[in-house]
Amino acid sequence: MIRRLLATYLFFIVIPLAAVTGVGYSLYKNGMENQVARSIDGTVKLLHKEAEDYFDNYVRLAGSVMLDEKVAGTTYSVIDILGGRKPEDALSGGFEAYDQAQKIQFILNNLLNKGGGALNTVYLYTDGGERFYSNRTRHEPYSPDTLAEFADRLRESEREWIFVQNDASANRESVYLVRRIGQPFTHAYLGCIVMEIHLSELADTIRMGQVPEQSVYVLWNGTRPVYGPEGNWADTGIAVENRDGRMQVTAPEEHRYLLSSATAAESEWTVVSLLPQNRLSSGIDQVRNWIMAAAGLSILLSIAIAYGMAVGIANPVKRVRNAMRKFEAQLLSTRVTVQGRDEVAELAVGFNHMAERLQSLIDQVYRAEIAEKDAQLRALQAQIHPHFLHNTLESIRMLAEIRGASDVGEMTRALGVLFRAATEYSTLIPVEVEWNLVRQYLLIQEYRFDGTLTVDASIEPEVRNVLVPKLTLQPIVENCIQHGLMPRRAPREGMIRLRAYRESEFAIVEVMDDGVGMSAEALRELVARLQSDEASDDGESVGLTNVHRRIRLQCGREYGLSVTSAPNVGTRIVIRLPMDKGRGGSGDEYSDRR
Repeated sequence: MIRRLLATYLFFIVIPLAAVTGVGYSLYKNGMENQVARSIDGTVKLLHKEAEDYFDNYVRLAGSVMLDEKVAGTTYSVIDILGGRKPEDALSGGFEAYDQAQKIQFILNNLLNKGGGALNTVYLYTDGGERFYSNRTRHEPYSPDTLAEFADRLRESEREWIFVQNDASANRESVYLVRRIGQPFTHAYLGCIVMEIHLSELADTIRMGQVPEQSVYVLWNGTRPVYGPEGNWADTGIAVENRDGRMQVTAPEEHRYLLSSATAAESEWTVVSLLPQNRLSSGIDQVRNWIMAAAGLSILLSIAIAYGMAVGIANPVKRVRNAMRKFEAQLLSTRVTVQGRDEVAELAVGFNHMAERLQSLIDQVYRAEIAEKDAQLRALQAQIHPHFLHNTLESIRMLAEIRGASDVGEMTRALGVLFRAATEYSTLIPVEVEWNLVRQYLLIQEYRFDGTLTVDASIEPEVRNVLVPKLTLQPIVENCIQHGLMPRRAPREGMIRLRAYRESEFAIVEVMDDGVGMSAEALRELVARLQSDEASDDGESVGLTNVHRRIRLQCGREYGLSVTSAPNVGTRIVIRLPMDKGRGGSGDEYSDRR
């Protein structure tokens, strides 16, 4: 058995576990690589949006020079100044030329302030070769020749603005925005705005989204990067082409990088990310080694534990099996002793209980057979007494009528009907038959009741044959007479009303009297006893609780009695019965046959 358990464990647990571990690692690695790739793609798209917004803000700021309507303190704009200014005006030394230069410098300083800390210097280079620049600069202003080179690049590109880098400068952390200034209607070239933009803010944004060893390049118009790490961009082998108004990024087949790029339709900006392929699974190989080591140790440890568990299970099972074989051989005193609280121990305890119970049942069956035979003898003897008493009552009734004592005969007949119902009728009888038994009881009570007793009964045809436990109404009516009407002073007058009708899926029987009623405290005690289903020793309520319990046992807990009462007003008892508890016959089999 132990070998079978171990073989089962190896084939169905260890081998599948090893296979699942290998497949799981492979899926985990692929999933991690795909997740990293998706994360990088999403980051690159966000960086593209940030870079595009970053540079477009400066493009709009440079173009605001042409949107200013009037220069502060004058009635003319920058366009008016540049359009009417001649190269010789700068050499004239006149007040108007000086004033115009101051106004232009004011505009450039204003642009510098709006650009924030990333804007180093703002230049305005006119078509006539004049150079204007903002007061605050972080280095020596560029010469007119350098600005003229920027202006030539702009005019050669035939664009409104371009981004360039100064190859002659050692500053690789800045880029230059060159924006064309022209006449609003003729588009005649008047000069250009040159902004030196420091890339520290953009670099901080990009570094926040980078992972180790990832290289991020920001390209404008598919040219060499405006921003990127140190090194030669051409060495990467990445090609950026404009296809149908959208930049397409391709890489050589032999590249060992995860290439991610982001651009947009009609966008001149492209963000390219390069991440070495081995970084995608960085750290996963170490995880693989740990998983394999942990899996190997776990398998060895689990085999040892499984062997111990198999021995621990097999030995108790053998003891239970041997005990069952002894019990099968009719050694009924056999018991099993197993230590622990596991399932096998529970099985052993169950076997012991079963053996004890079976031995006890055998004894009980033996005693029951003897008791059954004794009961049959007693039942045969007991059948003689009811017939004898019933025949005796019938003889007394006939003798009373012969001698003219008709009232004695009538009481005797009524008593005989009640006795017959108690001893011969079925457990459940129709409501109409039950009321006929109550009438026999009331006939006897009329001779004992000192006064006038009025009875009013109303039974709807729909509920006449609804079955009710035998002798249900008689104890209730007796309670009405004994505790409701008898306490009155003589001569007594009282009324008992009975109504039986259908209410939804229930048959309702109401019994009411106009007697002395009950106090609130007595009513609460009675209702509590009815709800608790406990037998009562109180003579006033033993009959009611008995009836209530019999109805609930026969029909269900949603049925039974409910009582309402008020002092000097009377008591009302409502019986709730099921309409579908079976239907009785016509009641002929319960009639009084003389």
